[in-house]
Amino acid sequence: MKKIEFINVKKSFGKLEVLNNVSFSVEKSSIHGLIGNNGAGKTTIFSILSNYITDFQGKVLIYNKDIKDFTDYKKKSVFMFADPSFPENRKVKEYFDECAYLRGVSREVSDKIFNNSSLIDKKDELCSKLSTGWKKILQFLTFDLIENLEFAFLDEPFEGLDIDFRFFLIKKIEEVVKNGATVLISSHNFFDIQNLTKNIILIDKGIVKFNGQTDDIRKLWDEKIKR
Repeated sequence: MKKIEFINVKKSFGKLEVLNNVSFSVEKSSIHGLIGNNGAGKTTIFSILSNYITDFQGKVLIYNKDIKDFTDYKKKSVFMFADPSFPENRKVKEYFDECAYLRGVSREVSDKIFNNSSLIDKKDELCSKLSTGWKKILQFLTFDLIENLEFAFLDEPFEGLDIDFRFFLIKKIEEVVKNGATVLISSHNFFDIQNLTKNIILIDKGIVKFNGQTDDIRKLWDEKIKR
């Protein structure tokens, strides 16, 4: 079952064409990888999925409904962008409590989630002062505030992380997929996600160059190296 479809999507910023007839689909309860160099168009795709960008050509469908007219999917979705930002003077626990409030989660439930997390020792630190790894851990922890999470859109989640943080995020991604979520995860590094997903979309300068099985693109890469 297709949960997300991009159909001939075009987007330009002035004279700069960022997406050129981009088409792909993402199946239910799967992990799809979106790979490409910096500036390839990955973040623009995520911005469309978050409704931050709405003035594009073509169609984007969620559950076969036009994304421009259907925003209910966001209630069961999480978005992680490459450079997470937080309110300047908000402490970690304060930020998490605000997220819980906006999601309609009781204080009792949110306290239980937070107190059982690795962030308990960071509760009084400013979000803006956390390392990149801890910022992403905080973002990932908000996943647990959504009952029956359906979508996770992760833009460069492994950027700047050491091996321990990477291991934590991989386990979290595998966990939400096991529980039924559909994940679209971007990276400019194929090796970051090659063992996470069986499905890869390769985009270059706004054009989809490959859309298929991870094993197939791995073979193409191996052949390129041999040549």
